[in-house]
Amino acid sequence: MKKYLLFLAVFMVILSLVSCSFEPIVTTYGDSVHEAVKEHYETYEILGLVRLEKDDKPTLQNFCIINDMQGKMDILCIAYALSEENRDDYIATSTVLNDNIEIGKYYSSEAVLENTVVNYTICKKSDMPDSVLQKEKIKFGGQELYFCIIEIVALG
Repeated sequence: MKKYLLFLAVFMVILSLVSCSFEPIVTTYGDSVHEAVKEHYETYEILGLVRLEKDDKPTLQNFCIINDMQGKMDILCIAYALSEENRDDYIATSTVLNDNIEIGKYYSSEAVLENTVVNYTICKKSDMPDSVLQKEKIKFGGQELYFCIIEIVALG
């Protein structure tokens, strides 16, 4: 019995060490994220979710990288705000910032975000800009890509 328990303990330690190097098979996003995405897509895959940081502080805006299941990537902004009905709840609103994203092309949030412009790209690691404020590794079409926020400009 002691040998069995020792074997089981060693096996669990080895398994935990090995599994740390594997990426998660499935990433779970909250219901509010899926509800926001469902407003725009019948079928989709969330490739990544990046919380926008401004001055090294998280904001209530998230950039959601979407596989539209038609061979293209889209960028959706999911913004949270306090509910006026219940001040303890947050409500999510979503806007498609850009659709049919091309790898290596630069994009801007333009006037979609209140008082803020965000410039970003999706690129291969070898093509990553020198100056990146935030990045998220994603997989799309059998490729390893990076969603990179390059610049955040405050308006007004």
